[in-house]
Amino acid sequence: MQDSPAYEKLQSRWANAILGIKPENATTKGITALRLLVSTAPDPETSSILLPPHRARFVIQHLGSWQDYLYQEEDMDNELFVWIGEAYNIIAPVIQSESGGLWAKIFDFIEDTLEEVCLFLGDRNRADGQVTLEDRLPLVNTSLKLVQHVISLTSSNKGLLAQWENQSKVKSSVLELFTQCQGGVQSTDESTTTEATSISAPLNLIHTSILNILPEVEDEQMAKISLPKVRLYPILPGHD
Repeated sequence: MQDSPAYEKLQSRWANAILGIKPENATTKGITALRLLVSTAPDPETSSILLPPHRARFVIQHLGSWQDYLYQEEDMDNELFVWIGEAYNIIAPVIQSESGGLWAKIFDFIEDTLEEVCLFLGDRNRADGQVTLEDRLPLVNTSLKLVQHVISLTSSNKGLLAQWENQSKVKSSVLELFTQCQGGVQSTDESTTTEATSISAPLNLIHTSILNILPEVEDEQMAKISLPKVRLYPILPGHD
């Protein structure tokens, strides 16, 4: 069914819907359009692709314009960015042979989202509205999943491998996340302890993703990392 003309027409329709949304309307209209496109993603075990390469390029470029606008406006809507990341994840195989700007947008997305959560973990007391660690977990998971997908694509793509090898900031952020998620002391603050307990399962999944990525981090980066004096969350049982 996924290779049928009717299905391809549907995928093209949802891609057109995304292309029709201006960056300033992304936070109000983007999530629905992205969810519809992602829902038509082909089975990764098949040779089917989501969109023809030229259409995929347009979508990546347009999502990049959303990113640029939202960063400029300092409007990092967590749910919207989760779905942007999911879209990148399913489009990545289509553009894996591309070089330059398209992948730069994807790497910028990964770098910025991981850096944001590292800043949050490093200073939980900073003014940040009502956004919590739990709110950020889907975005962290999406970004790490995208990193793992990129790594898998580099095994058969030397051009993409060369681009990935230059992503030192992404790798540093993954390493910093590892140090923050490596267990910790129990807080005497009941609300903090409750939060850590309620999100321990998804954080374990994220920790597993980090462990899968860490072999990509060079020894020089490992030597430069500074461990936090106090681990922020009692995340992993048996790691205290």
